[in-house]
Amino acid sequence: MTIDIVDDNASDAERLKGLVERYAKESGVQMSVRSFKNGMSFLEHYSADTDVVFLDVEMPIMNGIDVAKKLRETDTGVCIVFVTNHAQFALKGYLVNALDYVIKPISYYGVVDRLKRAAVMLRKRTEKYLLLNLSSTEVVRISVGDFSFVEKVSNYLVYHTTEGEYQTRGALKEVEELLPERCFSRCISGCLVNLGYVEKVTHTSVFVGGFELPLARQRKKKFMIELAEYYGG
Repeated sequence: MTIDIVDDNASDAERLKGLVERYAKESGVQMSVRSFKNGMSFLEHYSADTDVVFLDVEMPIMNGIDVAKKLRETDTGVCIVFVTNHAQFALKGYLVNALDYVIKPISYYGVVDRLKRAAVMLRKRTEKYLLLNLSSTEVVRISVGDFSFVEKVSNYLVYHTTEGEYQTRGALKEVEELLPERCFSRCISGCLVNLGYVEKVTHTSVFVGGFELPLARQRKKKFMIELAEYYGG
């Protein structure tokens, strides 16, 4: 996650940055934190990769509400959390679809709560689904994050999900093209693995969701590289 802090009070901004970095360390979530002294500088250097903005309401020249309105002209998805000394100043957050607000002095658990809620919101916005035609009369929608692997069995594709197994006709390559990049990898030509479910890898096998899947020798190097990239290694 990329976090931007906009606050004209340097000590408040530094404290908030420390709380975010503490949570990143304790949770294992990678977080990049950037700080800006005023709204003008923030808007000038704003990057589309920002996930959450902690925005001070009471700033000179351009207050936080006005900064948020300007931000929403170019980015409707970023999570905005107002930071203020007085709750009434943040109540206008509904005008810019803010996630919430926090009161100074900010508590650690207040920061954790907002970051967790932001993560859930961002995940839902980017979550992908597949429509599986189980028969001529039955179609099921599954979240990409809910299946651990899909394998080619004879003329069918078998999806192993948290809700059970689903079988459809189709080509594995067509499914692969629909999935998010860098989240799936083939351990053999006929099996596509969700890297988030990998429990263990040995010289010849990949353990996923309680299954032991074969790992082809010619695919092992590529699989391990993609697994490392998935976990930021």
